[in-house]
Amino acid sequence: MKLENTINDFFGLRQKAINKSLSNQNAKDRYHAKKLAKELEINLTIGRDSIGWHCWIESDNENIDGMFCTSWNEVLYKLDQIKK
Repeated sequence: MKLENTINDFFGLRQKAINKSLSNQNAKDRYHAKKLAKELEINLTIGRDSIGWHCWIESDNENIDGMFCTSWNEVLYKLDQIKK
């Protein structure tokens, strides 16, 4: 084991560790958002740029402010608002 890894373990500075519950929640949100978009017949334009991931919700509904999202949780929330 490298000295750097030992020091990082001691101080709790592991940056590569991913919180499994957050990862699982993101996957669940993605699944439900895509399923709901298909049910509502709304297209999702998903892209990636130098800053990160993004999604445009393509809907004609004027009741929802902002169709640009940067997380699946946000996409799911806005699709729920459109459904209501």
